[in-house]
Amino acid sequence: MEFLFSIPADLVDEPFDTRLGELEDYWDKEQPRFGEKDAKGWTHYFTAKEVADIEYLLDTATLPVKDDPMDDLFRPFVEADKDRFEFGRWARMEKEVNAACWFPIRTSEVDTMPAQLEDDPYGIIMFDDIQPFIADLHTMEARMQFVDCMFHFQGLPVSLIAGSNGLSHQRRSTSTEQVKPRGVGSYNPYFHDSLLLNVGLDSTYSTEENNPGLGRVFPPILTAARAEEIVRKEIELSIKDCELEEENWSCVWNLPLKVFTQGTDAIFGKHVGSEKKNHRYPWVSVSSHDEVQQFNKEFVRNSLKQLIEVVPMEKTYRRGLMLYHMMMETFDTMATTKELTQTYSKVDSSLELMNGQAQSEKTLGRIKEARKAYRKILSISQSLPEDHQIRLPLVHRFYAELEWEQGRPGVALEILVLLAEGSQANISNIPDAKDKNDVPYPSPTRLVKARQFYSQKVAQLHLARPTPTSNDYLGSQWFEPALDLIVCYAWFEYLSMPKAAGSEVEAGITVFENAVQELDRRNPDTEVESGELQDQSVLNESVNMRSILLPAHLNPTSGPAASKESKKGPKRKICTATEAEMLWIQLAKMVYFHSIRAGESLREGQSFGAGFQPRALRRIVHSGLERFPNCSILQSLYFWTEAKQRVHGRVRTWVNDQVTQTLSGAPSRTGYPPADKNVLWMFGLYYELWHQDTYNVHTIRTMLESALESSSKATSFSSSPNLWLIYLELEIRESIRQKSFRDLGQDTKRSSSSSTSKDIDAEFGTRIKGLLHRALADCPWYKDLYLFAFEPRVRSLFSLEELEALYETMLAKEIRVRQELPERVSREIDMDREGDVVMTGA
Repeated sequence: MEFLFSIPADLVDEPFDTRLGELEDYWDKEQPRFGEKDAKGWTHYFTAKEVADIEYLLDTATLPVKDDPMDDLFRPFVEADKDRFEFGRWARMEKEVNAACWFPIRTSEVDTMPAQLEDDPYGIIMFDDIQPFIADLHTMEARMQFVDCMFHFQGLPVSLIAGSNGLSHQRRSTSTEQVKPRGVGSYNPYFHDSLLLNVGLDSTYSTEENNPGLGRVFPPILTAARAEEIVRKEIELSIKDCELEEENWSCVWNLPLKVFTQGTDAIFGKHVGSEKKNHRYPWVSVSSHDEVQQFNKEFVRNSLKQLIEVVPMEKTYRRGLMLYHMMMETFDTMATTKELTQTYSKVDSSLELMNGQAQSEKTLGRIKEARKAYRKILSISQSLPEDHQIRLPLVHRFYAELEWEQGRPGVALEILVLLAEGSQANISNIPDAKDKNDVPYPSPTRLVKARQFYSQKVAQLHLARPTPTSNDYLGSQWFEPALDLIVCYAWFEYLSMPKAAGSEVEAGITVFENAVQELDRRNPDTEVESGELQDQSVLNESVNMRSILLPAHLNPTSGPAASKESKKGPKRKICTATEAEMLWIQLAKMVYFHSIRAGESLREGQSFGAGFQPRALRRIVHSGLERFPNCSILQSLYFWTEAKQRVHGRVRTWVNDQVTQTLSGAPSRTGYPPADKNVLWMFGLYYELWHQDTYNVHTIRTMLESALESSSKATSFSSSPNLWLIYLELEIRESIRQKSFRDLGQDTKRSSSSSTSKDIDAEFGTRIKGLLHRALADCPWYKDLYLFAFEPRVRSLFSLEELEALYETMLAKEIRVRQELPERVSREIDMDREGDVVMTGA
């Protein structure tokens, strides 16, 4: 980061070796570096030659202590197995010391180091340690992507300029000279490279309270007691002749991978307020309170500040980082970010930041404060500079959505009409922030004028992608003002149409579809075939490949469908770049919100048009996944739509078809973008784990084995430590679940079940040990897999000699070990006994 963004101006044109030598001089002087407190960048120290007072995290870090007074409380429980207890605590200390010693040590600190780190030879990072990793990036696009990857590495999935489709497909299929925006699948290693795939699992913490990764991947363990409670509740409701409670499918928004174009509604997507109505419309979110607590907040916070305040970069990208910083502070402190917004407003008084402040209040459930913020923006909107007023549709869009979510469609429509009326708008038509009542719909005359305004403005939009020489071509920033206006128009049509036979939502869909067609005409990326069926050989190959992924009884596509002849439709050019994905996400969001509102109205006995027609959302999601198969928002909506209808075969079939194409390596015959194998495997696993109360462990094992034992290393997942951790966790949870059901049955068959219970426990133990050995064979460099054997739920499966052998293997592989494994107490006792025997014999 220092080499790319903070290089002194005098060195920009110097040869690479000269710049590298100057960076070494800067590094050896141990000035504050990127991500550390009070860091101002290499260029600052190169020119000013200042000597700063450096404060480090180690000064305030509380390292674990071996002789903890609380140990006396646990000693009676561990005396029988003290060696394994000490080994487990050693593994826990390794993790805690790693977290506490996250920043490198300076040579000036050696005399003041904590006792545990005095003999650590790797704490001081020399320049020779980092020199092989330094590379030069010449384009601004590549540097911005590098920043995104850096934050992904820290656990904050920043994605400001990327979509979900890969650049390789766009470059291969385009015939124009325009440069297409790069996609996540093409450059971000945390989605593309299974080696670095990270879903937040931690090998040494076994509860969801201190390991949120478990809760993101696995549902709660369905023990016998919990299953009995669910059945009892259903029986009680049936006796009372009551309808079963609506199942909560909010889990669809917790996919481990977040692959999509991120806007303000995703940055501030998760509602953490206490009021239930604030959670009626769940949506995807970049992060959450629990996730923020897991990464190094000190480094991420310092990095954001330095990039925003010191590093020169394009203003819209800097503005996006400001929003991410506001989001992080909101989730971390669970408090308003007014002070931070005011600080940034001194250098950037944009409407995007003002809207971000209002969305932050909404995220916290402070609806009144959010309304006040929006009313303040609208009151000063006409006095803003002309370049700021271009983004006014952004404010009206999010303000209208806020009021609609609060059950005030009249207010939402009034807000959208005010945008059309411009300088003649009367903000007094919007009720005060404290007023919870809705208002009557605007008069027909005002609605007609507003419709004319929107139709003319949208028709005048220039949706052609800028050329590479333009300052606005980077990512999708050129398209955002147009997107806001299109979304406002669609919601206006949706709210103003009569609620009959579903016409209101169809009116909004029409606006989006017209915009998509315009993008297809202006920015064609690829040529696809419409209405085609695959020929017999391809279908046979698909069925054979599918048998590898799932058991035969779960393969839904076979028989008559495979005998149809190919019928290829006419070819057409479509846009699969970031701007089209942003538009499609907003289209799906509007129909998704409509479906939730319609479902609530039907349950409450209210009239809401023709109710929810699932085919509308299903059609939109299916068409969207053809263009954007990696988009996790569309995948979540596909999961949600089919789960609400209790139809599960279609999701599984789609995943299998996409995996089949990916594993075969053949280009798509339809011309649509290919799916990324990492994204597909994770979505398929998550779906199988969550789509029913009791997941089919055999199906998931088959999927995991298929991913880990692919015939080609290019398509194999065997180098993914996180997938091995998921497999190990699956077997542990299955053993716990089976044991709970066996314990429930032992009350009636105690004598006959004891031997069987031991055999089943031994079977799971053997399977878990075998999996861990396979994982270590494929990922011998991953420290957490070794520490997994010391985890409390697993370490009893290993003998003390096996645990010591794993420790020795870590040393032999030169894996960083900060603490020595404690000596075995039992070995000392055995040696004492042998000495006593020798003395007695003498």
